[in-house]
Amino acid sequence: MALLAQCQVDYQLVDIVFKADLVTLFGTRIPVLENEKGQFLDWPFDYYKIERFLSYKE
Repeated sequence: MALLAQCQVDYQLVDIVFKADLVTLFGTRIPVLENEKGQFLDWPFDYYKIERFLSYKE
């Protein structure tokens, strides 16, 4: 969350513990970021990876 604040990113925190489908999908990958295009960035990431991931345009 500190990295997201540093990047000035608005985000929604989702606790997956009570959602079996999300535990199956993300359990070993958390924390995970999802952008507006539905793409995922798995940990480990840093400030620069977040910046590139969120500014990526196809």
